[in-house]
Amino acid sequence: MSLTLRRQPLNFPHDDPDLRWSIYCDDVSIGVIVQHRGRSDEPVSWHWVMHLHAGRFQNGVRPTDGVAATREDAMIAFRAAWIIVRPAIGDEGWQLHLNHCAWSRAQEERRRRQR
Repeated sequence: MSLTLRRQPLNFPHDDPDLRWSIYCDDVSIGVIVQHRGRSDEPVSWHWVMHLHAGRFQNGVRPTDGVAATREDAMIAFRAAWIIVRPAIGDEGWQLHLNHCAWSRAQEERRRRQR
């Protein structure tokens, strides 16, 4: 299972596309990496989060989020966590996530057609 980074679509014209990334596994969304700017006296950091919908198979599985100094470090941390999380949720949990993603796409398509 390869992981791929893709820029997230811009929500606002002033958004910087290099600051928000979606992470895909086999063309299925599994998380994000985003740059966070706090107060002016705080260093910039990169936050990563797994977005999995694995039902009961995900209960207590860690790590699913973290913070890193650079995007590259966040990518490394995400991959290291994925190596732990994916086997922990098993094939049944992965299938639940795939089903959720298919349902979400169908809902979005339905909303798009209604506009």
